[in-house]
Amino acid sequence: MLVIALPLAFMSRSESSQYVDPQILYESTLERNPRCWLCYDNLGVLLTADDPQNAVLLFRRALAENPDDQDVHYNLGNVLLQMGKVDEGAAELKIAVRTKPAFAEAHDNLGTALARLSDYAGAEREFRTALSLKPTLTGTHTNLGRLLQMTKRPAEAVTEYRLALKAQPSVPEAHANLANSLFDAGEFAEAAKEYQEALRLNPGYTDARDGLTRALAKIKGS
Repeated sequence: MLVIALPLAFMSRSESSQYVDPQILYESTLERNPRCWLCYDNLGVLLTADDPQNAVLLFRRALAENPDDQDVHYNLGNVLLQMGKVDEGAAELKIAVRTKPAFAEAHDNLGTALARLSDYAGAEREFRTALSLKPTLTGTHTNLGRLLQMTKRPAEAVTEYRLALKAQPSVPEAHANLANSLFDAGEFAEAAKEYQEALRLNPGYTDARDGLTRALAKIKGS
């Protein structure tokens, strides 16, 4: 998730009608005020998906004008992660959480970056910090569950995946994630139930079908 700033100022109805496209609004504002850091930041958000390289330049320009804004560091960190520049992205996200310690989403994304850098202890710390600040971050429960499963702690992963599943009971991947951790924890019957639910929601879910086959084989052999 990127953070876009609120509109810069109130405009008359006739003025606002000229700027149906937000990009045109920000570019027009920059023509009049080249030091408008909010415009650079918001333009960067708009370009992140389709033109990440220019988004990086815009975020850096925003930081040249306002170097302490946590949202710009967060946005820059996210687009750098998107581009595969994980070290640089992590550095920006560290600034975001240092500037605003209660920024739960920044802690979550920093955790993702640290996990990609194989700093699993740091990643776990950031995920848990994010959840302490905002327990309803479903994606963070999933991220922490994956980390715990990857570090051979399936029973703990089960707890996180169950919390994620409460918020998205109709998502087949959520059931498959829980099933995988249950399987790794040796709970083969419970794993089979979750694989079956994933397949009920998505009959073409190959990974869930393969998992169910493995779980049933374990049950049969026990």
